[in-house]
Amino acid sequence: MIASYKDIVGWFEWEGLYDMAVEKTKHNGAWCCEVGVFMGKSFAFLYDTLKRAGIAKPVLYAVDTFEPECSHHEDVIKEYGRGNLYTSFKMNMQDLGIWDHIKVVKMSSVEAAKEINHNFCFVFIDAAHDYESVKSDLAAWWPKVTQGGIFAGHDYFQPHAGVKQAVDEFAEHKGLKLEFMDSCWLINKQ
Repeated sequence: MIASYKDIVGWFEWEGLYDMAVEKTKHNGAWCCEVGVFMGKSFAFLYDTLKRAGIAKPVLYAVDTFEPECSHHEDVIKEYGRGNLYTSFKMNMQDLGIWDHIKVVKMSSVEAAKEINHNFCFVFIDAAHDYESVKSDLAAWWPKVTQGGIFAGHDYFQPHAGVKQAVDEFAEHKGLKLEFMDSCWLINKQ
């Protein structure tokens, strides 16, 4: 049984970014979206952070295909998961008592961006890591970030991923200031 986000298997070292994003955007409606949730470790922390900030009913979207991205992910799911990736995520959120309070969109990032008719004060991208996928994710989700909101993502510093190139090109093309915090890239939408 999962009692805390810390009990969920996954990669998460950007607590400070989520704390800052929630503090900065909590007065703008607290609509947040995490694209690429794996088994829900960072997602559960984000939900908890929103609740600790005094937001009674945060609107939090989890977007994922719930298909392992690589053989390493498959191995982690086999060893630590609770069935497949979707079942693992769902059971983890149920254990934490938040399943009925979140919106789960089981589809590709780009398709989800087309389907969701809301804007968000915080969007975090951590889905596929190849250049073309990241480039598509950035283009699809940027319009969904409200003015004054935060657009961020993970794996910028991973040399094997295409994240850095896609993010650099996106920021340069749009004339945006790129910042870094807790191993993540971020852009404040002004």
